[in-house]
Amino acid sequence: MATKILVADDDQTLLRAISRALGQAGFEVDTAANAEEAMVCVARETYDVALVDYMLGRDNGLEVLGTLASIQPKCARAVMTSHRDLSPAETVNLGQAELVVLKRGIDLVDLVSMVRNLLEEREARARKAQEVVDAASLKMQEALERSLGDADGLRLVVQPIVNAEDPQGVPYAYEALLRPRPEDFAHVGLLLEAAERFERLLPLGARVFALAAEVAKELPDDVRLFVNLHPAQLGDPKRLIADSEGLAPFSSRIVFEITERSHLADHPGWEKSLKSLEEAGFEVAMDDLGAGYASLSMLADLQPNYLKLDMHLVRNLHEDPRRKRLVGLLTTFGHATDSRVIAEGVESEEEAEALRSCGVRLLQGYHFGRPAPLG
Repeated sequence: MATKILVADDDQTLLRAISRALGQAGFEVDTAANAEEAMVCVARETYDVALVDYMLGRDNGLEVLGTLASIQPKCARAVMTSHRDLSPAETVNLGQAELVVLKRGIDLVDLVSMVRNLLEEREARARKAQEVVDAASLKMQEALERSLGDADGLRLVVQPIVNAEDPQGVPYAYEALLRPRPEDFAHVGLLLEAAERFERLLPLGARVFALAAEVAKELPDDVRLFVNLHPAQLGDPKRLIADSEGLAPFSSRIVFEITERSHLADHPGWEKSLKSLEEAGFEVAMDDLGAGYASLSMLADLQPNYLKLDMHLVRNLHEDPRRKRLVGLLTTFGHATDSRVIAEGVESEEEAEALRSCGVRLLQGYHFGRPAPLG
């Protein structure tokens, strides 16, 4: 593919001369005689290099270069001028141009060389940037494999879910939350990002199930364990059931959480997976209800045993009558469909009391306990 260059100058004679010289050097050239024409070109085409006159009639060519820098940052940019007092450093520091070319007495052979140098510098920067990206990617992949391969690479902490009507606050259930080693990943979001990038979500999900089975062994027989299920795991029904074998002895106490953010249609086989889990005795919770995605269709598709209200619905609920009404309606819906409602992110007694008044009976959040190892 030919290298594309934009040349913008209101001096038609010079514009034709530059265009001819660059064309003869093997470049594909678009020309513009004013700022308006240049803007049209920038919106329509992608350029490798732009040579723009400092003054395009009444317009400032730096504005064209500034626009180009914002929408085509990979384009190498040079400003052409007849004014020797234009500060190259100031222009470059503004990020609008990488080079200032003096038009007076311009040598077209030298100009072609300047363009080639700009392209070489751009390619060198691109290679260096890619090397940095590749190094970071390799480091992330190595950290992921360490996490999956080492016995202590991943762990689960638990957060209690309490019955709002129990004055003793005895846990009705716990949610298992994944934690990587800090030296591998600063937080679990980065771990999940790595697993998605390197297509290791299924091994990660299997590892979480294995860890959850160890936690379930330590829980009383009447306490449930909520385990997060990545939507990618729903795409392989046979593997999902195989990976959950360690949890099978506790199936009546295991609840798999599926986030409302899931796009189930992207994972053929999800219906069979859910049916298999149900037949094995597991329950399902819809997580993050109210986070702003396809809630109603998800509710219809999943028919969950539990509805977990997103923390953004809960935050300062006692101060917002409209949200209280919404939470009350969701709770009524849950009761009507035999789905138990859990409120996440409860951080104060005022929020807890507001939720009780809305009919929510299961509460989770820092007000009742922070995530911590079981025991």
